[in-house]
Amino acid sequence: MLENVVGREAELDRIGGFFRGEPGSLALWLEGAAGIGKTTLWRAGIELGREREYHVLACQPTAAETAFSFAALGDLLRNDVADVLPELPGPQRRALEVALALASSGGPAVGQHLIGLAFLSALQLLAAREPVLVAVDDVQWLDPPSAAVLQFAARRLTTANVKLLVAARLEEDAQPLQLERDLAQNLLRVDVGPLSFGALHRLVLSRLGEPLSRPTLRKVHDVSGGNPFYALEIARFLLERGSTLRPAEPLPVPRTLEELVRVRLDRLPATVRHLLEAAALLAEPTPAALTAAASEPEREAGALDRAFAAGLIELEGQRIRFTHPLLAAAVVSGIGPQRRQQLHARLAQIVSDPEERARHLALATEGAEAEIAESLEQAAERAARRGAPAVAAELAELASQRTPTTDHDARWRRLIEAGLRYATAGDLARARALLEPLTNEIPPGPRRAEVLLNLADFRWDDAGAAIELGERALAEVGSDDACRARIHMVLSSRALEAEAGSALGHSRAAYEAAERAADVELTLLALVNLVHVEVCVGEMTPGLLDRALARVSIDGARDARIPHFESPHFVLGLALLGLNRFEEAKALFDRARVDSLEQGVPFAAACADEFLAEVECRLGNWHAAALHASECSELYQQLGTKNQPQQLYATALVDAHLGKLEEARTAAERGAAIATEVGEEFWAIANRRVLGLVELSLDNPARAIEYLRPPARTHIASLWHMPSNCDFLETVIEAFVGVGDLAAAAQLLDGLQERARRIDSPWERAIRARCRGLLRSAQGDHDGARAAFDEALREHEQLNLPFDRGRTLLALGALQRRLKQRRAARVSLEAALAVFEELGARLWAEKARTELKRIAGRTPAGDALTPTERRVAELVAEGHPNKEIAATLFVTVKTVEANLTRIYAKLGIRSRTELARLLVDKSPVPERAQTST
Repeated sequence: MLENVVGREAELDRIGGFFRGEPGSLALWLEGAAGIGKTTLWRAGIELGREREYHVLACQPTAAETAFSFAALGDLLRNDVADVLPELPGPQRRALEVALALASSGGPAVGQHLIGLAFLSALQLLAAREPVLVAVDDVQWLDPPSAAVLQFAARRLTTANVKLLVAARLEEDAQPLQLERDLAQNLLRVDVGPLSFGALHRLVLSRLGEPLSRPTLRKVHDVSGGNPFYALEIARFLLERGSTLRPAEPLPVPRTLEELVRVRLDRLPATVRHLLEAAALLAEPTPAALTAAASEPEREAGALDRAFAAGLIELEGQRIRFTHPLLAAAVVSGIGPQRRQQLHARLAQIVSDPEERARHLALATEGAEAEIAESLEQAAERAARRGAPAVAAELAELASQRTPTTDHDARWRRLIEAGLRYATAGDLARARALLEPLTNEIPPGPRRAEVLLNLADFRWDDAGAAIELGERALAEVGSDDACRARIHMVLSSRALEAEAGSALGHSRAAYEAAERAADVELTLLALVNLVHVEVCVGEMTPGLLDRALARVSIDGARDARIPHFESPHFVLGLALLGLNRFEEAKALFDRARVDSLEQGVPFAAACADEFLAEVECRLGNWHAAALHASECSELYQQLGTKNQPQQLYATALVDAHLGKLEEARTAAERGAAIATEVGEEFWAIANRRVLGLVELSLDNPARAIEYLRPPARTHIASLWHMPSNCDFLETVIEAFVGVGDLAAAAQLLDGLQERARRIDSPWERAIRARCRGLLRSAQGDHDGARAAFDEALREHEQLNLPFDRGRTLLALGALQRRLKQRRAARVSLEAALAVFEELGARLWAEKARTELKRIAGRTPAGDALTPTERRVAELVAEGHPNKEIAATLFVTVKTVEANLTRIYAKLGIRSRTELARLLVDKSPVPERAQTST
């Protein structure tokens, strides 16, 4: 193979470097124009990989395959699926079997995320045995479900034993493919350009067996631009024509490559052309399938051999492929409308896959036909259960187009179903485009109310528009209590986002309607929705939360949604987050996220990731928080709505904690602006709180207040009850104290105290006590401030929220330093520093160091140590074991051990006994310059 590659020495050297492990070489991306030679180099890359003992998974998708679910994934795993399936976890095994049509699609639908996990696991299993090369030619023609699975795996590959080799056609003004963006940081790009004049001469001679004269070859090179496929087609045409060109005579060839290929195909016998047409339209052409498709099998028996001999097609296993994609494209473009319909009708009779059969039936006629529409509807349901929602949506839309115009109910039902499937796939714009015209077609009543409900649910980017649509739906729903309950639930959710006062009324009405409908699942959804809204407005019904927790625990209702996106676990997680029960909320969000990904509801998974990022920030798991924020951004990007205020909030919150303040400010400013523009005050407030935290981190309270003043249209009373807004008020109070506006701080603190009468928790008591300590300290009430900080720390002991505890310790230590309580100040500040260092809170750790440097007087033994090391040494001297020290300082045992190792080395000692004696006797210790860590 490599000896047949002409004029590509530089490109082959880059491919060799890729396998030798050049930096950033997870993937090699071959890119160039049609016919430029990408496939030749792609095949050469596969050969080089096999020479280096790579196990190759390859696929060459065609334009005809883009409509068929998981066609490329099936090709990639064709030779290995039987080996890896038994080793996969049960859910992954079923997901992959259903996706590849190896098992029935009956039962629960599978989600693309689970299929992606299964493919990733398969790669890891294979890579444990030998290095793996995933090779994809013409990546632009991957079917969407296969593309999504490949993207999922590529983003998560961590082993050097898996590489990707990708060939992509360069199209004018085309946007980068998502896979290319995902691989951008680990990508070697090879731009495949034209052949030189000399290389073209060698290519013509090796492929066609005879040369062209130098003047003629020069014209061929000029006309083709060095494109090898184009040049070979011109050369073939000229050699078959046989005449010699005069010096000034132009090339007697068609003006475009497509026309030239068409001329070549038109010269073939009709039997060969008919065979090629069937091959171009089949998802998986085989010799047997082409024989079955032939109208006169005996007469056309030799056509296959002639097509092979002409170099138009080749056999790969039992699969027939065109030797170049441009040949297939030219064959398809040359099929006339009548012939195309006849051929689709014939192919529909011979294929076994229901999805492919339905497509052929649909393309066999332009008119409406009930049987074809029903077949397409069934195929859509099958595609959805196989984890291909985008394909299912397209099939459902086709079904609506093939439905007889007189059958209004069936057409409307299929359009509504198509809209729901597009929404599930993340294409909300297409979903709305299908459903919005129905509001004018369908007469007022329950069915139109359902359409309006769906449109309201799809407008999660605009709370005001969603409320207007929901209210229209409510006016038309009639006696359908199930639909009425769902409408009220959407209205309650959007009312909360818009800070409207109608949320509680809608949630109660939803619960009453669900009970009247006697629908167990719907009643559970309405119950958790009511609990969440009650928490947000601060009016809790005794026992209601416990009922909801018990119900969700018993029956799970993993497939239930309010009405299409939010699961009961997610909504109940929001309620527990509002009650500051963070660990429990995290567990519910985790469950909601996994269920949503398995079921193929990416928007719901993104919502769970938003709040998991927030919860993990509170719990001090900042690396996990960053992963969730990244997953959230990734999912929104896949949905085509990457700049949503909730996604920007999650990103900004994590960056603010990690000290990436410019990134945090940029994201939060954008998030606040978008949220304000569409009327989502909840997310506007959340993003502004992050901006306030950024400025407080920089000791700039005046700038913080510019962000934190409540917007004019937000009722200040609403800030007392929305869960995340307790953080907002805490940040505002600290900023007002910082600029000396103590009256404003006191007013807001009164509001926090008022909130406690309705909803209270150890966390909120700790926050209120710290705010009270800050205010009293600024007022000169030092005893009151000290008592407030002590109260806050007692509440912190019940919690696992290290960042909040660190901020309280820092405030207490600063107060103690100002009161000349040096030893106590040092203890508090070193404890704060230990917390911030463990978290990775660089700016806050520096604040603690700054306060420590301000402590005057004689320093204790151990001054050669860092503040954290000195605190560890003191606790060791007091006789505490490592586990207790770790608990006291809110760090890990491993961190304590590492500190002790450094302490022994710095002080020249070998045991805990020597350390205790050194500190008790105040013996001299090695001196060194003050440094910070």
